[in-house]
Amino acid sequence: MPVVTISRTYGSGGSEVAAGLARRLQWALLDNAFVERVAVGLHLTPAHVEAIEERRPSLAERIADAFAYSSQEMLSAPLGAPLPPTEDRILEATHRVIDEAVARGPVVLVGRGAQAWLANRQDALHFLCVS
Repeated sequence: MPVVTISRTYGSGGSEVAAGLARRLQWALLDNAFVERVAVGLHLTPAHVEAIEERRPSLAERIADAFAYSSQEMLSAPLGAPLPPTEDRILEATHRVIDEAVARGPVVLVGRGAQAWLANRQDALHFLCVS
């Protein structure tokens, strides 16, 4: 399916450009709903997802993640327990949201690294809006 990605800098009007393009092409638009769909997939609130995305993990958190990924026997969670939200899980969920949106039909995607995830697609056109 054809796709257009719009990356933008703050204040550039990229969201408005994307909305106008989607309206003119009569394609689906995925902009602000991105975070909401990622949050639903991870059973989190959109505010929680945004807080994780915009924060750098501390040294202690990075060390704990390294131990958790390297030695599952030591830090195994009970079966069925939800995994804690991490940057990697948010990235995986974001990729799923992008893939699902593209699979549904022509779409204009705004931000969230969609241009990088879809960089090798022959049917994708990528724009960068700057102010």
